[in-house]
Amino acid sequence: MSGIHPDFTVEQKIIVYPIIAIALLLQGTFIFLSAKKRGKNAWFWGFIGLLNIPSGLIWYYIFVIYPEKKKERKK
Repeated sequence: MSGIHPDFTVEQKIIVYPIIAIALLLQGTFIFLSAKKRGKNAWFWGFIGLLNIPSGLIWYYIFVIYPEKKKERKK
């Protein structure tokens, strides 16, 4: 069974799947480049970004960006 709602027609799936793929690639690329710039494990975080939307971005924020911001505020 398809991951998209079963009532979707083939034409709708042809439109939705590429949009999801592009969104995942953009998110994964953004996270990869950001992690690389911050000196974190870029390949790991890029892969996490490719899994699903937006939880990869949420996990990246929780485990990478937020601790850095918290550390900067303490200075």
